[in-house]
Amino acid sequence: MNNIKIINQFLILHFHILFPIPPFHYYTFLSNYYRMHAENSWTYNRVYYNHLPLDYDEKDFSSQIDWQIENIYKDYWVGWIEEWCRIAEDKNNEFNIKITTYENFKNDPILFYQDIINFYNLEPSDYFIGDLVEPNINPPTEVSGRTDFWRHKLSSVQIDKLQSLTPDGLLKKFNWSR
Repeated sequence: MNNIKIINQFLILHFHILFPIPPFHYYTFLSNYYRMHAENSWTYNRVYYNHLPLDYDEKDFSSQIDWQIENIYKDYWVGWIEEWCRIAEDKNNEFNIKITTYENFKNDPILFYQDIINFYNLEPSDYFIGDLVEPNINPPTEVSGRTDFWRHKLSSVQIDKLQSLTPDGLLKKFNWSR
């Protein structure tokens, strides 16, 4: 895993990873990616996925999502989360990893930040958590922090496919619903 090589290179042994619900994160990533890079052509952005089909640019957004689900979601997104879970749970790893979820943040943002401050042994009085809880997102996003947003934007076929590619064990581990 390339992330581990980089982390080892810089001798980082204590870090935090935030996991959102995979389909939510995936849709949010794609919609923000398209929004933020709208002024650029996909030719420039192919560095992210160098195996995009040549006709990808001509596909409508829904067809691009279909292609992404079929070719990217399980290996790149679900696989990424599963790999970090294996590393974090490996008793022989040299890392101290705190894994949280977006739902942890949404359910209790103050506790979320307090846990991270404690994890890093930081001085709580140095941080005014209220400033972190109500961020000013600029530019504003279509998602606006809703965890179920993707369920209203994807087709039922796309949702079913994403759900079938998301392992039950991962959903159970983080108490994510289908």
